[in-house]
Amino acid sequence: ISQFDSLEEAGVDDAKIVVSTVSDDFLRGPDNFSLLKYLKSRNTKAKVIVHANSAEDAGRMYDAGADYVILPSTLSAQHVAQIIEAGQETDFDSIRRAALARLKQQKDEV
Repeated sequence: ISQFDSLEEAGVDDAKIVVSTVSDDFLRGPDNFSLLKYLKSRNTKAKVIVHANSAEDAGRMYDAGADYVILPSTLSAQHVAQIIEAGQETDFDSIRRAALARLKQQKDEV
């Protein structure tokens, strides 16, 4: 999204949920915080999920009304903790096989 006009053309006012998974590093024009502020200013009923690069940015976005903030470093750490826990309860071989199956499926879908 390089301009908010694109959102209007896409029918953002009728959206139930708006999700931005793109890091500010890759966005041209508005960043995730600007996108959030824009959507909230339109009084849209859409739930808004945005990407943050830091815990500080995430807190600022929650304060601005984000319904959820994607913070990749936190999500990755949580996921790895779950994998470690599961590996200790069962074994890492089954976790590895499942991961390889997901990779194969993703590769086949491309």
